[in-house]
Amino acid sequence: MKKLPIIIAVIWAASVSWSHGQVCTNKKDCYAQAILAEEGSKKIELLSKALTYGIHVDAVLVRASIYKSTNDNEKAIVDYKQAADWGSDEALNILKNSFSIDYSSEAYAARRVDESLREVRGYASKASNLSQNSNFELAATELLTAENLSLERGDTENASHYTVGQAFEYYQAKKYDQVIAKAMKSIDVYSKPEAGAYQYIGFGYLGLGKEDEAIRYWKEGLSKYANDKNMMEALSYVYDIKGGRYYGLKAWANAYKNFQQSYKYNRNNLNALKYWAFSAYSMKRDKEAWQLLEDLVKKDSKQYQSVKQYLDYLRSVYK
Repeated sequence: MKKLPIIIAVIWAASVSWSHGQVCTNKKDCYAQAILAEEGSKKIELLSKALTYGIHVDAVLVRASIYKSTNDNEKAIVDYKQAADWGSDEALNILKNSFSIDYSSEAYAARRVDESLREVRGYASKASNLSQNSNFELAATELLTAENLSLERGDTENASHYTVGQAFEYYQAKKYDQVIAKAMKSIDVYSKPEAGAYQYIGFGYLGLGKEDEAIRYWKEGLSKYANDKNMMEALSYVYDIKGGRYYGLKAWANAYKNFQQSYKYNRNNLNALKYWAFSAYSMKRDKEAWQLLEDLVKKDSKQYQSVKQYLDYLRSVYK
């Protein structure tokens, strides 16, 4: 016998299987048999059975269309509403256009919210994968989509979060102007900017070599998010760098001031503490230098060897 084309053969085999009375045992098979069935009543029987196995939007839509075609509008409307509850926009349109019913339900709204949230998270997940592969600017583009979709959902908190995420990606790409613009948007546009917005404005300015601007925004951030560890460590780092620069120029007073600030923001920055003491010593503030060096070796005894010459002398004077 001549071979049938593959698609026709599959349909023929399914038809023969159904015609011999094979019982479907899951929603997929029942739906497939219903589509192949010719009689309206048989279709409805199989579609109804498919629905006993769980949610199947297409099955309830087909059954509704059969009811509608036979003017059994009451049953058709029930099925279209069920399909709408399961998230079918097609069902909503039919209810409105064919039956003049503006249907809405909590189930439909909740399902649409879930779908919308999954879509947003999908873009965020894609951004994460791109970032891991160093495609930082593409990752920022995906996060922009996530931000815009969040806004459509009225979710300004996550929109702000994804804006800061874009700043992070641009920071990794060393696009510092974009870092500042995105992080600034979180502050200017959204009512509750997160601490990360201030962090990345500072990092952006630091990347552009504008240390004082970075310090200004980190301090502003700390006024809103007291004791934020990231901003405090960032401030300590910048003051440490500035202090080292002044120390190298033997501008002891400025070095002293900056190392003092550096240690203020990060009590674990022992380098700042050490050079704060050295700056004090260079300014002939010997007793203060001694106290600072004692604090240093108390925090870390291994530091003693690096300050031994100074500390032993100061101990001989003040102990």
